[in-house]
Parts: sequence; structure tokens; C-alpha cells
Amino acid sequence: MPVSAQVQYYLNAKLTATGASALPYDERLKFAVRDQLLAVVERYPSLSVRDDPFTHNDGRTVHLLRAEGTIPIYYMGVKYNIPLKMFLPEAFPHAQPICYVTPTSNMIIKPGHSCVDGSGLVRSPYGDRWSYPRSNLTELAGLLSEAFGSEPPLFAKPAGYVPPPPRTSPHVLAGGLSVAEGTFKARAITALSDRLRSELDVLRAQSGEEAERLLTLQAELARRREDIERSLREMRAERGAWEHRIGGMQAATVALEEWVSENEGKRKETEIADAAFRPEDPLSEQILEEMAKDLALEDAMDCLDEALSAKQIELEPYLELIRELSKEQFFARATTMVARKEQRERGVSQGVTF
Repeated sequence: MPVSAQVQYYLNAKLTATGASALPYDERLKFAVRDQLLAVVERYPSLSVRDDPFTHNDGRTVHLLRAEGTIPIYYMGVKYNIPLKMFLPEAFPHAQPICYVTPTSNMIIKPGHSCVDGSGLVRSPYGDRWSYPRSNLTELAGLLSEAFGSEPPLFAKPAGYVPPPPRTSPHVLAGGLSVAEGTFKARAITALSDRLRSELDVLRAQSGEEAERLLTLQAELARRREDIERSLREMRAERGAWEHRIGGMQAATVALEEWVSENEGKRKETEIADAAFRPEDPLSEQILEEMAKDLALEDAMDCLDEALSAKQIELEPYLELIRELSKEQFFARATTMVARKEQRERGVSQGVTF
């Protein structure tokens, strides 16, 4: 059946209270606390929700929520109701609830029960393996109902029953109830240690990756530094060589300027090189020009051959230039031959010969 609006209002008011009235649950988990209590009350309407003061061994007193009432069991085909209180500790839902069987005045706890001790504290395998969000109050109540149906924790008080002297409990609840807080404290410490260990492993892995990245970067910077220093040494050596060349050229320039200054006022006959060869007639002059042209074309083709060998010119333009130069050389040589033949026919014997 649906949970009454009064229960929902009560939980909302308690879990949203602030200041001195605030309950000691994690703000991020109060919604989960509310949902689990509503779910178990809806499944077992005989349970109700309230808050009570809870006193720890060190004297601290806090208010905790609890589900209180009865859960049904079936023993040998007969239905019984077992009174039960389920306290939600501060670390709930990460910590398991503290459950107590609370016998009425005409009932006693079965001595030597497998999961209920003499103080009524319930210990179950499900609680020992409690892990949020997989575990919840509704499943715990159902499993306790099944376990108590197999082995009821309470039976009627026999006539003349004298209760044993009370034993010291590890925890005290306001109202005289004992609570085993040590179990929850140990589990909380274990869970926190596991979480810290996991985070430490992650940080260690991240630190190792970062250290490896920095070492790689350091090696790369050292290599680049060596390259830069080597380049600087080469540039300094090249600068020295150029300074030496500039010094030599400056000395040569000074010497040349001095020579020009010394010989500037002297008269000297200037004759062009062509004046050394005096052609006797126009045919000889033509032969001289054509031979000079032939030799110049030969030199040009030699230069093209050297450029082709040094891969300074492509084959196609090389062939085009060679073709043009060969054609001009052919005409130059043909003109020379015609001019010599005409000289011989004229009987010129002192013409240009090579």
C-alpha cells in the first residue's frame, strides 16, 4: 500500500532541517536515506519512522532515524510478528543499519541464536556484505524475515524465569539499548582506506606519466641545445672566413687604387687586340670574323655540356640550344670555306690562315 503523506512529510521535514535540528547525514545522500525508509515502510506497513537520540561510547549523542515496528515471519506454517528496530547510522547508506530485536515484556531472546546476540543486536551475512547502492533496507528486512522464520529469535517467557545479569555492551543507546558501533567504525575505516589507496594509485600513475613526459621533453631540449651550439660554432667559423676574405679584398683594393694613382698621368698607346691582326682585304676580314664566331660557338656548346653534366640544365632546353648553336656554327664554317675558295681564285696568297 502507498506510504501515507504524513510519513513523507515527516521525513522531508527531518532531512531538510538545518542548524541544531539537522540530522547527521551527508547532504548528497539524504535523498537516498529518504527513499530507502519510504520503500521499507511501504513494503512492511507495520513499521513506522521516527528519530531518536543515540549515544556513542565516547559520550557523543546524535539523533538518528530508525524504522521501528514488527516484521512478519512464518514458523511451522504459523504467522508471527517479530519486533524490530533498524537504526540508520551517520554513514548510511554506505554503512549498514544497526538492527535490534526488541522483545516485549512476556518474551525473551533465544540464547545462542545464530544471528541475534543476548542484547538483541542482529548480525546477518547480508549486513556483513552491505554495499551501497546494491544493498537496501527492504531486502535486509526480507532476508531477516526469512532467517527468523527458520530460527525464531524470540520465545515466550517461561514461568518463574529469572533474567541473567546484564552484560556490558560495547555501545549504549539512549533508553538503555546497547549498540555495536565498533563494527561500523571498522568498516568505515576499511572503506576509507580502500578509497584513499585507489586515489593514491591513480595519482602515482599520473605522476609517473608526467615524469616520463618531462624527461622526454628534457632530452629533446638538450638535443636542440646541442644543435643550436653547433650551428653557432659553424656560423662563427664562416664569419671568420668571410672577414678574412674581406680583409684580402680590401688590401687588394688599396693596392689597385695605389697603382691607378701612380699610372693615371702616364701616356700609353692603347691599341685594341684586333689591331694585332691586319687583314689584307675584305675577304680576310670576313674569314677572321667567321672563325672568331665559330670558336665562340664552340666555347658556348662546351659550357652547355658542362651544365648538363652538372644537372644545371634540363635535357630538352639543352637540345634546343645545341641545335641553334650548331646551325650558326655550320653557317660560320661554310662562310669561311667560301671566302677562302674565293681568295684562292683571286690569287690572294697573304690572306688570313690558321
